[in-house]
Amino acid sequence: MRYAVTYRLTHPAYFPTTSMAQIEAHTHAELERKLAKIVSKWKGLGYKIRVMGVRQEVNLNK
Repeated sequence: MRYAVTYRLTHPAYFPTTSMAQIEAHTHAELERKLAKIVSKWKGLGYKIRVMGVRQEVNLNK
C-alpha cells in the first residue's frame, strides 16, 4: 500500500515548512520503520519534525 505522509519542519535558522512524502509499506510495522527513518533523518540535520498526517492513497487505475 502507498501512504502519503505530511510533516512540518522547523529550524531556528530557516522558516518553517510543510512537506509531504510517499511511503510504500505492506504492514503497519514497515510503515512505522519508514516513518522513524524520516524523523531521524531530519532530526539529525537539526530540524524539529512533527508528523501531521498519514493517509492511504487510493489507486484508481485498478
